[in-house]
Amino acid sequence: MSKVIHYIWKRCILVLFVGFAVSSWSQEGLRQLERQVWRMLDSISADVGVAFASDRGDTLVINGDMHFPMFSVVKLPQAMAVCQCLRNSQIPLNADVFVKKSELIRDTWSPLRESYPEGGRFSVAKLLRYSLVQSDNNAFDILASRYADMHQVESYLHTLGVVDCGVRCSEREMKQDSVLCYQNWITPKSAIQLLEYCYQTRDSGTYSHFVWNALAQCATGQNRIPKFIQDKVSVIAHKTGTGFIDDRGWVSAINDVGIIVLRDGCHYNLAVFVKDAACHQEQCESLIAQISRLCLDYYCRNEQLAY
Repeated sequence: MSKVIHYIWKRCILVLFVGFAVSSWSQEGLRQLERQVWRMLDSISADVGVAFASDRGDTLVINGDMHFPMFSVVKLPQAMAVCQCLRNSQIPLNADVFVKKSELIRDTWSPLRESYPEGGRFSVAKLLRYSLVQSDNNAFDILASRYADMHQVESYLHTLGVVDCGVRCSEREMKQDSVLCYQNWITPKSAIQLLEYCYQTRDSGTYSHFVWNALAQCATGQNRIPKFIQDKVSVIAHKTGTGFIDDRGWVSAINDVGIIVLRDGCHYNLAVFVKDAACHQEQCESLIAQISRLCLDYYCRNEQLAY
């Protein structure tokens, strides 16, 4: 990380968690938003973490220091760590990776395997796009074996100052033992730190710009953060995570973290994590979607913006 980017990053984190002086109206608006979110949380049987931070310094954090299993949210920091490896080694995004058929395991979410069951040669960019846009589990593990394994992803996060996190297990390992999913964790506070770094560095080079564009094209979780707001904003750059579903239909985790850019160029970050839910996936997704709508309503009222 260059000294300039490092300085900008530290300043952005200061703004995120200290904030600007905000008006009494804004303070009351935040309190109202918090009350609305808490009412929603009381309606669901699950642990929920929420972190909202705007570019004006407004923040709302609920269970911000609680550990939540990331599931596929981990594919965002891995993609960033892979790009850091490529940058350091001067490897282009169009470099070839040979993928063996045996690496495309069955019984896991993998559009890559469905399209190329025999394996083949793929660019790093294509594998990253499968991982970020379609949340492909095999692509994640293949990239881990070539460029950024779990230890390297965790170390990369720590270099950014995102320290309240753990990255220990591959998708294959979690599939074999679902308990291991809790070893890939992050707090809501750390999640929006990571999002802000991603936003601030989005135009700092080819690799960062690629990650940003892939997030903005995310095809999963359309019933989560984007559901009620996608036609009201300019960009939703987000990454989802989905846990295991038990015999009752209850889900271990439903997550979505994203950067929302409004039509005037302003932005805010939102991370919502739901874990150990005694309810179905649809209810968890509905909760995230409603929180997302409330945050946009609050932000636009505060800044006196029209949709």
